[in-house]
Amino acid sequence: MNESNQTTEIPSTIEATYQSFSNSTAFDRLTVNQKRYAKAVILKLGQTSTTFILNWTPADVVDTLTGTFATDNMQVHNYFVATVPILGRFFQYAEQAGWLSNRAALTAAAKHSREDMLTLSQNQSHEHQNKVSETNTKSTSESDETAEVQRVDALSDEWLSAVHEVPMVRNLRPADQNDVDVIIDTFVGIAILGLKKRPGGLATRHNAGGFFIAILCPYLMMMTNSAVYLP
Repeated sequence: MNESNQTTEIPSTIEATYQSFSNSTAFDRLTVNQKRYAKAVILKLGQTSTTFILNWTPADVVDTLTGTFATDNMQVHNYFVATVPILGRFFQYAEQAGWLSNRAALTAAAKHSREDMLTLSQNQSHEHQNKVSETNTKSTSESDETAEVQRVDALSDEWLSAVHEVPMVRNLRPADQNDVDVIIDTFVGIAILGLKKRPGGLATRHNAGGFFIAILCPYLMMMTNSAVYLP
């Protein structure tokens, strides 16, 4: 692992920065889902920030997480949920590598920005979901709605994990796996949050994999015929 308490050469690109991080023990401590989104999160943060990530101040953290990273970045909800834990491990590694000395302040800023980031990211998703559900009246309280969103987020995460256990999906390229995640997450948002429907095929985690594979079969067959698969 490329990790120590001594200063190592500071990378000059966000790609090289992520590559070094991905070979660290800090990266290994991420959960399976966090590792799934880590590369996309770090690279997107690098693209949307006007300051190189290793030169960030706490203000840069807040501005980036609540800027276009959250407002113009159509990703599944779990991508945004994973962002702050990923940054926490990244800052830990960067400090150990001698690349920054303000880890605690950066981590605190990221945690402080989490709720605003999640709200902004959900707003962009709800814009198109509301086209389906705009005729529905809001009859539940804000606390009930929050609880429902959290429940659906948990279900979505569980179903995504189940689908990724299916060999046809597990062997896809990361970019194609992300497309599958977006399709499923959008379906969950529209069908359950928008239309208040839960297909009977999603009664159990075991059934979820087969249910979504059946829906995605044409797309997966296309990927099978045209994509280069990982070993």
